[in-house]
Amino acid sequence: MPRRSILSASERERMLALPDTQEDLIRRYTLNESDMAVVRQRRRGANRLGFAVQLCYLRFPGVALGVAEQPFGPLLQLVAAQLRIEPEAWAEYGDRAQTRREHMIELQTVFGFEPFTVGHHRPAVDDLTEIALETDTGIVLASALAEMLRERAILLPRLNVVEDICAEAVTRANPENLSHPDRWALVHSPGALGRAAQAERGKQPDLAGVAQAVATQTKLPAHARTYRPAPCLARSRSADWHRA
Repeated sequence: MPRRSILSASERERMLALPDTQEDLIRRYTLNESDMAVVRQRRRGANRLGFAVQLCYLRFPGVALGVAEQPFGPLLQLVAAQLRIEPEAWAEYGDRAQTRREHMIELQTVFGFEPFTVGHHRPAVDDLTEIALETDTGIVLASALAEMLRERAILLPRLNVVEDICAEAVTRANPENLSHPDRWALVHSPGALGRAAQAERGKQPDLAGVAQAVATQTKLPAHARTYRPAPCLARSRSADWHRA
């Protein structure tokens, strides 16, 4: 289907924005003991710093730091302080493109990150449709999708792809845009939330919680913050994201 632009220029920037308060930086980017054990396997200080910074970017906002990109200053300082390495060591790491590529492969292997592929598209639309039944606000849907992907260690796709998924979810959620058989299939067929994640948690995924959290973060009016799953869609979802 043709792509609809559902995010403004400022909203697109916000989708990939890093935390701007010390509290949020600490919450997002504090390395635990397991992280530190992996980071310390690098012999050189610059490589330890670079590896850790890349890990932080993959976790939030969920993208790879480009080879020519400089890390966000406050993030670099926070990570360097945890590793007891001078932030200036990044300059040595940043010039080693081959090392950065090798680290990216290792990060995906050790921490389970995976790129967004065409196989993830349908499960993403299916899950987001539940939220689109209650709101068609672009930034709420896009932020909810981003949180779903981060929870599964799936890297964010290009924002054009995010917009495509949101637009398709809104279309599916609007009965006027669907034929009667399609509406019946949407309501009665299993959706897309991963079986493995449900089994691990032993309960249904809290899509309502995701929607309310991102609505609150985007400072929407009260009427846009409420997400109540439709009764016929509030049962467990079946397709596995990671079978893509």
